[in-house]
Amino acid sequence: MHYQGLLESPYSHISRRKFAELPFSRTWQDMFSQLEQLDGCRIVRFTGEDRDTWIVFDYRGFEFGMHDRGAIIEFTVSNYDCPEDLLSGVLHHFSEFLSPSMSD
Repeated sequence: MHYQGLLESPYSHISRRKFAELPFSRTWQDMFSQLEQLDGCRIVRFTGEDRDTWIVFDYRGFEFGMHDRGAIIEFTVSNYDCPEDLLSGVLHHFSEFLSPSMSD
């Protein structure tokens, strides 16, 4: 897994660890449906402003974020100590959905 470092979240005003980027090839409605398939996931916040859309969700006790960056979607987590296997699981769940050829 390739880690991108840290970013400052304009939505929640807290520092977040960016752990992945994937092509943004679906609608936000599709993203909500995919989140529902992540067992134990709970959507915390959604903001949809022109060119600045965020979904924040809780998964296994950690707060994750998905941020629309135009042609890509950026994945973040608020706790820098989030276990690597949990980050890998979230990334795998969405990489199969957003870019099936990447998960092979």
